[in-house]
Amino acid sequence: FIEETKGARSFETAAAPPPATPGAILEGMKKAWAGSAELRRLCIANYAYFATIAGANMTVLPLVLATDLGLGPGAIGALFAGQAVIAVAGAVPVAALADRLGPATLIPPALLVTAGAYALFPASVSHSYECVAAAMALSAVGSCLLGSAPTAAATNAVKDRDRAAALALLRACGDVGLLTGSAALGGVAAYSEDAAFGLASCVLVASAARFWWVDPKRA
Repeated sequence: FIEETKGARSFETAAAPPPATPGAILEGMKKAWAGSAELRRLCIANYAYFATIAGANMTVLPLVLATDLGLGPGAIGALFAGQAVIAVAGAVPVAALADRLGPATLIPPALLVTAGAYALFPASVSHSYECVAAAMALSAVGSCLLGSAPTAAATNAVKDRDRAAALALLRACGDVGLLTGSAALGGVAAYSEDAAFGLASCVLVASAARFWWVDPKRA
């Protein structure tokens, strides 16, 4: 009994992984980026999505709703709550669809649906509250379609040992998108809110087209 206990302690000591340093994590992310064309196209699409949602949906849209439509916090909050309800209701069906078709297959349609919603925002805001709600619902459908598709596709795109680095890189691209998108589209909205929505829509259309064009399966 004593010998088995010692053996167990020795095993635990030997199995302890070395501490990960920031330099090692960064090096792993660089290798993941360089080693997988599929991961690169996922990261670029993820960046485009988060940049536009941060700029158009999270920054410009609330300001437009408050200034152009004169909505109060409660009415604006109800619209965004409606988007959350759509995301929750569609999570399971979209996950089943991603399992059947493949997660990467859903990314271009998701980007295009979201782009369509952003293109409709200027006209809907100038029309009525109901039109804005419909455009925001369409945007929520696009976000729901995207869901965790980039994450699932990224785990499939690399070897098991590279998955942590690949997911870290994907997340980093999304975070950079959140940072730059809100600043860039907010700056454009200072001159023209409609131009900000139009730019967001064009970025998503271009990203969807690029995602399809550089698909390694097409090569």
